[in-house]
Amino acid sequence: TSDIAAMRYDCDGDGIEECWIGSLTEWNVLTGYWVNTYFDGDMNTYDVLTFSFVNEGLSRKKQTKLAHGWHDNLPKEFKYIQSVNRAFYFFDNVIVDGADINLGEWILAYNNGIIVGARQWNGEPIDVPVMGYDGYTATAGYCEVGDIPKFKLYRPGSGELINMSGEFSIWTNNLIWYAGTLEGGNTIPNTFRIGNPYPNPFNPVTTITYDVPLDCELELSIFDLQGRLVEKLIAGEVKAGYYEIQWNARMQASGIYFMRMRTPNTTMIRKLVLMK
Repeated sequence: TSDIAAMRYDCDGDGIEECWIGSLTEWNVLTGYWVNTYFDGDMNTYDVLTFSFVNEGLSRKKQTKLAHGWHDNLPKEFKYIQSVNRAFYFFDNVIVDGADINLGEWILAYNNGIIVGARQWNGEPIDVPVMGYDGYTATAGYCEVGDIPKFKLYRPGSGELINMSGEFSIWTNNLIWYAGTLEGGNTIPNTFRIGNPYPNPFNPVTTITYDVPLDCELELSIFDLQGRLVEKLIAGEVKAGYYEIQWNARMQASGIYFMRMRTPNTTMIRKLVLMK
């Protein structure tokens, strides 16, 4: 299964859906597709879609999709499992503090704090895949019918995560939802905070969120039960904002560890349990 899609929409406000948006840019020979149609807005009524392909011959080379390999560029801390069950949420505009976002920034989809999809912004309308639970342990916690995913903007240059808002339908498998504009504000936290690691216990990767209310020197480090430094995740000046980072403990032994965040005026500690 592929996590790219396309949909038709009204791009000029005349009531006619004459434009296509999404990462699927062309049909490919010997590739399967699924199609959702609801011309009258009601998924329970019977609609008919008629279209045809012009076949240039099966001997031609298969064309490469525009979005091919995009998942390889996704930062490792935001990797997710490809699920058989999925939906697509389409955005044609992404704005933070009244301005368009930058090329190369990422739209991330979450369900109850678990990342379930992502797409990199290229300046054009995009489709963000949102994975669902398909009965396998690897996708536990992914979207199920009735869930509403949340979206965040990730800025690779600063590491900021910005909460985004918009009109989002409840998740269902194979949903195609045109959400239009995604908006967010680059708000500043009121206090220093370090969230509870998730998952915890973990094996071997856990996610850590932390808030920084002002530009400052900050250190985020991992220690073992004997108080020895295991790894220094962050050390240096950090801009004010909301952040998320992952610790990959694949080279460490099972046991109890402590995560310490040291700021100019406080020190915070969280307990971690690595179970291999």
